[in-house]
This record gives sequence, C-alpha cells and structure tokens, in this order.
Amino acid sequence: MPMVSWQTFVSLSFDEAKRKGAQFKNIEEGGDFMQDVAAVWEDDKERYKQMTEQQARNAIKKMVEA
Repeated sequence: MPMVSWQTFVSLSFDEAKRKGAQFKNIEEGGDFMQDVAAVWEDDKERYKQMTEQQARNAIKKMVEA
C-alpha cells in the first residue's frame, strides 16, 4: 500500500497553495507556510502516512487557503 511521506506531504501542500494563488516571495514566507504544514503533519501524521497520494491531496485541498 502506498504511504505518504513527509516530503510528499510538503510537496502536495505547496502545490495546492500555489494552485490556489499563493505566492512565496521569499524564504521567510515559505518558512511560515512550512511551519503550518509541519503542525498539521505532527497533529495527525499516522493518518496521513496511511493515505494514498490522492487521498492526501484531497485532505490538503480542504485545509489550504491562499
């Protein structure tokens, strides 16, 4: 069964944020977003690890706001 890694979760999160119009003008803005992504991952990482990439993408779509 495919499992979502931390790296995949981050990549999907940035993809979704950019799709919704987010722009990261500098490393500080990207870092702030990374902190938010890390908090979400830490809160429920065992559940995310059991998801397929598509399931994780769908969950992230509901959370990311541009």
